Amino acid sequence: MKNASVPKVAEVVQREISVQWQAQISANLIVGSIPILKQLGRFPQLAQKLAAKPEAWTEFLMSALPKRMVIGHNDAEYWDRYYQNEFGIKGSFEGLEIPAAPAYPAWLVVMHEQISNRCNPIMEVCKKHYPKYWQYTSDLGASIVRHDRSGTYGIWVAASPSAEFGNVDGKNLSSQDVWDRGIITTTLPERLILGDTFYLKNQDHLDKNKINLCPGSRNSDGNVPSVNRHNDDNVKVNYWNPQNADDNLRFRLEISRNKGLS
Repeated sequence: MKNASVPKVAEVVQREISVQWQAQISANLIVGSIPILKQLGRFPQLAQKLAAKPEAWTEFLMSALPKRMVIGHNDAEYWDRYYQNEFGIKGSFEGLEIPAAPAYPAWLVVMHEQISNRCNPIMEVCKKHYPKYWQYTSDLGASIVRHDRSGTYGIWVAASPSAEFGNVDGKNLSSQDVWDRGIITTTLPERLILGDTFYLKNQDHLDKNKINLCPGSRNSDGNVPSVNRHNDDNVKVNYWNPQNADDNLRFRLEISRNKGLS
């Protein structure tokens, strides 16, 4: 758009809305949860600019809505090597359509259809790399029966060593709150792949200070799986009741396209 107010609106969005709020707005818009925009009252300067010009709403939505792109060559090669080396999956991610990278620092996670909704084979790979691990059941696949996404696809998550989203206006959110608000968060397979690739690159673990709930997946009894690195250096896969909420329980927001249950 040639409207001169476009960069001004974008600048205000960047300046006034935190990384986590940008991610939540993007995650909600992509599933049509427009009511999240009612909370723009928390950002009075932005709300004032949007109210002053009707076209500013269009500009804001265009800047907030996730756009699409084709995966870069280097990223495609990296994920090709990872899946072939760790899972014996041969193929090519060249030409894969993924969401455009968000304005804030984010990590790309690419899932392959052969393992995108299967926890056991991913954990077997993680066990080869992690010095110590613990999981609440020997058969995660039998226990965790629902995942919000499947197939071959890419997602973006905010680049943070510990999951951060989960306290809004002084209230700790539960997984049920996340579902009720239509917020997109990671599945357990996505979080396991993210943790494994992060460890291979950095020889360090994610979520040493917080427990990363994964409401994108559900146990057969309705509970929500989680991952964290415990104080005893175990990488723990556990589960929590959907109503559980406290300062240690956090979520990873994501930008993706596929929102249907597998």
